Amino acid sequence: MVKRLFIVFLFLCIFLNIGEVKCQPTAEYHHYLVLFKDKGLRYTSFRDSLKFLTPEALDRRKRFHIGLDSFDLPVTKAYLDNIRSADVRVLYATRWLNGAVIRVKNHDAARILRIKFFVDQVTYLGSAKISGDRQLRIEDPDELNSDPASVPFDVNAYGQAADQLKMTAIDKIHASGYWGEGIRVAVLDAGFRKVNSLSAFKHLRTEKEIRVWDLVDFDGEVYTDDAHGMHVLGCMAAWAPKEYSGSAPAAEYFLFRTENSATETLLEELNWVRAAEIADSLGIDIINSSLGYTTFDEPLPPHSRDDLDGQTTYIAKAAQIAVSRGILVVNSAGNDGNKSWRKLNSPADVEEVVSVGSVDAKLNPSPFTSSGPTADGRMKPDVCALGSSTVLIATYGGVYRSNGTSYSTPIIAGVGACLMEKHPEVTPIELRLALIFSSSRFSNPDTLLGSGIPNAYFASLALGADLGRESAVVESPKNINCPDCNLSIYSPSEVKHPLYLSIYSCRKFIFFKYYKYEGSQYFRRMGNLARLTLNNIDNSRDIRLKAGPHKKIKPRAKAWLDMEFPAQ
Repeated sequence: MVKRLFIVFLFLCIFLNIGEVKCQPTAEYHHYLVLFKDKGLRYTSFRDSLKFLTPEALDRRKRFHIGLDSFDLPVTKAYLDNIRSADVRVLYATRWLNGAVIRVKNHDAARILRIKFFVDQVTYLGSAKISGDRQLRIEDPDELNSDPASVPFDVNAYGQAADQLKMTAIDKIHASGYWGEGIRVAVLDAGFRKVNSLSAFKHLRTEKEIRVWDLVDFDGEVYTDDAHGMHVLGCMAAWAPKEYSGSAPAAEYFLFRTENSATETLLEELNWVRAAEIADSLGIDIINSSLGYTTFDEPLPPHSRDDLDGQTTYIAKAAQIAVSRGILVVNSAGNDGNKSWRKLNSPADVEEVVSVGSVDAKLNPSPFTSSGPTADGRMKPDVCALGSSTVLIATYGGVYRSNGTSYSTPIIAGVGACLMEKHPEVTPIELRLALIFSSSRFSNPDTLLGSGIPNAYFASLALGADLGRESAVVESPKNINCPDCNLSIYSPSEVKHPLYLSIYSCRKFIFFKYYKYEGSQYFRRMGNLARLTLNNIDNSRDIRLKAGPHKKIKPRAKAWLDMEFPAQ
């Protein structure tokens, strides 16, 4: 009887092996995060950090004056060797969280690690059924008509992507010759099906090197997995002249598969953490993440809304650290606006992350876009872009439309790449603020759209480029050392175009409110750079400034002012 069953099983394996899947036994594995109490300073030094930080990573640190710290120290090898056994496989270490993700067949093999003197916590991340090696068939693509590698970038060749790009005014930046050249972008997603064959990505394959990591199956292959990441990548990177363009097709792209589309577990958060660490080591400038986490497959409990404070979840902690390394992190707010959860996900709750919501073609909030505020009351999302009926690259090679903050997010990430190329000295914090300050609803933000749709041209002005100066006088102290003072603005003639008032503060969080001017804007929480946009200034205007502290900041914080007129 056993022999007969074996023959039937063998027949099925041979019969069903048609190039899609090899018939292999399937086993259930369990994943745990083991956190260590320290990094065993006897065994590690900052010299070890230099072994995995590439010259590009060190250059980024130098450019932003970021030194090495404990997050750059590797996990102690002696600890990793100690927890390895025949029953415990270490998938990877995480230096930012100081721990390791392990795979076991038996829960007890992980739980017993708690007794080790150097182990701080052992946390269950979820289970997965894992089969043998997969061999997936790659389809022949239906090519778009053009040969993108032979056609230079052109603002008149956006094709069907024109509306979603021009909504952000990125066409004005493109017209100046900035398409993201030299900027390294990491895309964290569920798979990038057919990016290696679709013609819209041919320019990336022929003119640049696409590097890939699979942190789900660890097979180094991402082109036969889920197509979600390909659609996301297309919003930034695709180039099919007269048919389609992404927002930053000249950038360099690094593809990380961190999401398993068949499950929803805490393991995927840790995969994200590891991908961000690798991105840091490679000198990545921008992380685009159209992912986020709130609920998980049973028996894992969901995140509570109190967890969404930008500091609690593993993925939020990693996003914070990534920004502190000089990386701009752009993350989707989520698609739960019309579901019971409604709120945004993590890491979109992190203050320093650019959290992106969605609008439709009429600039109304998409019904699915997740809303803020965060658990600690901060305004989120930050900005938004077209996420309803966004034009995407299809797996068959043409274009189609779909919905989601997954697609508004890469549009904004691409805008960030072009601005970063134009202003290489700008930090991620300053770039995030410029995107917010330039947005359509900056003076009247809400928890659905944040500050609205960024204007890439105004953001570039706010970052200090292409400003034609006219004579203007600012009367009242240039240095503001008082919590309440007056400011008089004089210009040689009536100014119809926008006037930018720059306020630089030597302290981090200051509020400025403006009085005696109808329709003027006020600044919400900000960093050490702020801009006020004024329109229709006559030849004399008085504005009253009231400067107040944020939380524990003393009110007598020094600031200084500068008047700038953009060229007409």
